Amino acid sequence: MIMNKKIANAIKSLKQVSLTRKIAFNEPLKHHTSFKIGGECLALIEPVSEQELLTVIRLLTKLRVKFFVIGNGTNLLVKDVPLKIFIIKLSKNFANIEVEGNTLKALAGTSLVDACKTAADNSLSGLEWSFGIPGTIGGAVFMNAGAYGGQMSDCVKSVKFYNGKKVIELSNNKLKYAYRNSLFKHHKHYVIISATLALKEGVKEDIKALAEQNFKKRKDNHPLNYPSAGSVFKRHKKLIASKAIDELNLKGYKIGGAEVSQKHAGFIINKGNATSRDVLQLVKYIKKCVYKKHRVKLQLEVKILGD
Repeated sequence: MIMNKKIANAIKSLKQVSLTRKIAFNEPLKHHTSFKIGGECLALIEPVSEQELLTVIRLLTKLRVKFFVIGNGTNLLVKDVPLKIFIIKLSKNFANIEVEGNTLKALAGTSLVDACKTAADNSLSGLEWSFGIPGTIGGAVFMNAGAYGGQMSDCVKSVKFYNGKKVIELSNNKLKYAYRNSLFKHHKHYVIISATLALKEGVKEDIKALAEQNFKKRKDNHPLNYPSAGSVFKRHKKLIASKAIDELNLKGYKIGGAEVSQKHAGFIINKGNATSRDVLQLVKYIKKCVYKKHRVKLQLEVKILGD
């Protein structure tokens, strides 16, 4: 990859930073997304603490190079090109859960599954809808993830984040939550560090039973045996995207290695060696078909990296 002086200086500076985990340079992002698609980034950095995270962010900001924060890469389509960007990954190495009374505090890289299990073990209700979702707390807070009648905004008490200058914490009513939307989607440079969730006391067995019931629905209805990025399109007020796609008989429609799932029409799956181009062409075709039939422009729920 040909790099300019600014990028070369950033790489040199990163090599001099003392971090717990080794930085992976020229790392293929297909290994870090649920779609199993994506070209190489300049470097993949995995902080293990708030201090390490802030050190890296401040360094990259000072050097004026592009960086992007990911969690488990479950709502992401990365293009199959060399990406001139540094990736900060907040996943299992940036995870911790603390329970105090009816509140659960979790670092951004904590998995939703672990948060739900911990809540249930402590007889706390409010996260049952999330059981089985492969994302992180940070990603769920960012996009206001939801399913089966629940969403993050129902239980988020406050979020701690870095706003580019300092670390601050805001309460739920200041986070501009809406359907699959939040303050963070409008301030992309904000980096979520942790979230405090306000849950409700419940009966442990009932909480676990509901969580397992939701997980079973997910297994029965979603193509979990193939790489994907979850639901591709946002809900539209005039129609349900998956239903509209199904009614157009697009289940099983393929372009290259990308296919509209035959199990759930709202998913595009990587049937085998799919490229980002395959997926994007399939998305374009679906949108064209839906617009022709319903005069509705579907909006992507999946984030595309590499534009």
